[in-house]
Amino acid sequence: MVCFTNHALDDILEGLINVGIPMEKMLRLGGKSTTLTEPLTVQNQQRVVNRTRDQWVIIDNLKSRSEDMIQRLQQAYDKYDGSRINYGEIADYLEFHDPKFFEALKVVSLEDPDGMKRVDHRGHEIRPFYLMARWQRNLDAGVFVDNITDPELQDVWKLPKAIREELWKSWEECILQADVEHFCELACDYNRIQEELGVALNRAMLPLLRTKRLLGCTTTAAAKYCEDIQAFNPGVLLVEEAGEILESHILTAMGPETSQVILIGDHKYVSWYN
Repeated sequence: MVCFTNHALDDILEGLINVGIPMEKMLRLGGKSTTLTEPLTVQNQQRVVNRTRDQWVIIDNLKSRSEDMIQRLQQAYDKYDGSRINYGEIADYLEFHDPKFFEALKVVSLEDPDGMKRVDHRGHEIRPFYLMARWQRNLDAGVFVDNITDPELQDVWKLPKAIREELWKSWEECILQADVEHFCELACDYNRIQEELGVALNRAMLPLLRTKRLLGCTTTAAAKYCEDIQAFNPGVLLVEEAGEILESHILTAMGPETSQVILIGDHKYVSWYN
């Protein structure tokens, strides 16, 4: 039995209790309930079977993996949502996707042949991304001009400002796209772990469901406990407030062997089923 609101669900369940339907044959899915229907909730059911030690190990492992995945998701999102892409990320991207530019913009050595640290024309110490920063600002190779003798690498430094800006923007977009793809992969892994955890947690539900004749829930609970409803596999589905419920909610509450659907509500709004 599926209703749009908790009020309607509890009203019908109370009516069934009042006409003599045994409470031990009914189960109410969801958190909210009235005083009379509270004994029907999952939390107030007598446990039919206890989980084994192996089952608890599986559940604990899945919970641990889920918490670890949440941290990784947060880190991936922070990386994507952070400040501008730095030179190190650009260098990592070029090393694998455009080796020519990587070689042209890489500082080969920070020390001169005598073991002294290299400095620029102003006497400032050369940093690892010295060349990359100059190329981005449309400058020449500075103190490394004479070191770049390969014609292909020289071509990189001959590119005009507009081309440099266009290339830099494309590199940043590719890095951001890779970050998005990485986040999506982590999200899929997290969803898969959650599904496995849901199955592991609900294994104790099946023996309980087998002792019931009537399962009641709202459309929200039907979506949340979809696997439990499929395991219960109702032969008859009763839908109250059918004028407020979408077709997708009906399908969620149906099982493989559901042979009859009863819609209760304004006939003007439930004629779609016919």
